[in-house]
Amino acid sequence: MKRTKQAHVYLSDAERQELQRRADAIGVKVSDYIRMKTLYNTPHRTTLFEKDLNVLSTAMKQKIDRDTHKGSWTVTPIVDLLYLLKLEVAELENAIYNESNKAQIKECADIANFCMMIAGNVKRLALDNSTN
Repeated sequence: MKRTKQAHVYLSDAERQELQRRADAIGVKVSDYIRMKTLYNTPHRTTLFEKDLNVLSTAMKQKIDRDTHKGSWTVTPIVDLLYLLKLEVAELENAIYNESNKAQIKECADIANFCMMIAGNVKRLALDNSTN
């Protein structure tokens, strides 16, 4: 089995191909993917989590504020929200390949907002069912 040296680690061809596949999936070079993976496996992970969560939650709030004219999701059936969530996932995939980082973050926020809406409606339904 041929082994190559990459990022100070010896990798088999299969391991190298898997790293390449994962890096390609998020549109970065393998070396950047390894660097990102290393950052998330360090003591700074909590700080990175908080920063990334802040980026996402800020974008989520901005999108919700812009879409207040669309009305409340509390009256939207969960299956309709799920359908819209699936559409947003397709939009994110398109953005990853064709749009700016800012557009990609906005699409991530759309997905997270639909997840939040579904979770909120599920919780309200659970509370309603527990009182009946």
